[in-house]
Amino acid sequence: MKLLQSPLCELTIAKKESSVEPGDGVKYSGLSSGSDGRLKNDDAYFVTLVKQEAFNNKHVALQETQDHDPTNANEGMHNGHNLSDSESNLYRKVKQEALTKPEDDLHANGMDISGPEQEARTQSSVDGKLEPDVNDPNFHCRPCKYTYKNLYLYRQHLRRTHKLKLKSLIKPAKLFANPEATPDPDDLNNYCLQCDKTLSSRHSFRTHLLVIHKIETAPSLNNKGIEPDINDPNFHCRSCDKTMRSKRGYQLHLTAVHGINLAPHRKRALDPEPDDPNHYCRVCQRNYSSRVNYRQHIQAVHRMVLLVRKDPNELPDPFDSQFYCRVCDKTSKSYRAYRSHCIRVHMMKLGRHTISKPGATIDIHSPDFYCAQCEHNYKKKNAFQNHLCSVHDINVRI
Repeated sequence: MKLLQSPLCELTIAKKESSVEPGDGVKYSGLSSGSDGRLKNDDAYFVTLVKQEAFNNKHVALQETQDHDPTNANEGMHNGHNLSDSESNLYRKVKQEALTKPEDDLHANGMDISGPEQEARTQSSVDGKLEPDVNDPNFHCRPCKYTYKNLYLYRQHLRRTHKLKLKSLIKPAKLFANPEATPDPDDLNNYCLQCDKTLSSRHSFRTHLLVIHKIETAPSLNNKGIEPDINDPNFHCRSCDKTMRSKRGYQLHLTAVHGINLAPHRKRALDPEPDDPNHYCRVCQRNYSSRVNYRQHIQAVHRMVLLVRKDPNELPDPFDSQFYCRVCDKTSKSYRAYRSHCIRVHMMKLGRHTISKPGATIDIHSPDFYCAQCEHNYKKKNAFQNHLCSVHDINVRI
């Protein structure tokens, strides 16, 4: 009897140096194995191919014998007759291996394969109308009868093996409580209608509108009328008397609360008119309540440098005892605030701070933060210390 052997089997056997030994089935030499004695993934796949080829060759040989003697062929097929001892052992071993799925061994070693066997399995699952459940919580593939370790491997298997087109796992954006509503930037209770949420402070409310809803609010200054210093190294807003934790937080505060655009000013075809009698900004298309607010807007938002007025009648009296600005028709709360107003709003160059009572004794431990020489009370200890240091050259720590 002549055995027919395919070129593929000859090639793989020659490559891996496999040999047949009597009574022991197929012996595979030159294969690597793990610490547990099991073959590695590549070698396990090779062994399966060799076993299948050996079984196919034996089946071809028996089929050829059946053509001459069907009785002997059937008997040899079932009982191993008309075969040598080594061939009979090989037949039984290969037949037993043929009853198992070769890909199951590869799955056990954590290896996903693709090939004729996998395509046949996939086709059978389609014919049987058994499709994988993409949302299976256990990552179990029903057609393949295999469970994966995590969602990533399971979805990768579904894409590659079953050719499923899966959607992204990115979570949908957070929905607003009232998506059709529009927040009111001037709400006195700092309530956001769209989010159905009340913020703790005006600053938090304005920041919320800017970051979440992309709503820019109008510039806001406290009663001092002091413009923030955008280059403050300590991230301290002197207008709000508040220090931010980071430069990014400080910039966000300037934009959200004071409406200050930190981008440098670029000459445009249309710039605001600094001396507009109606305090109207033609760029922003907005009117301001006073001249000082309008000019502050021009400086902060549009980054324009305003020239000093040449007409002295348009300038306030820097020594006014009532801290009254006749140009802006506005009274400041303190002498220091009034001088700051003259310098920043009217671009006045003033000399050193004027001391009303230079001979008075200053109590650096004053509980009211009172300066006897300037006859002025300060609201906070920090402001009192800064005054003593900058005006009177007294460095103290209270």
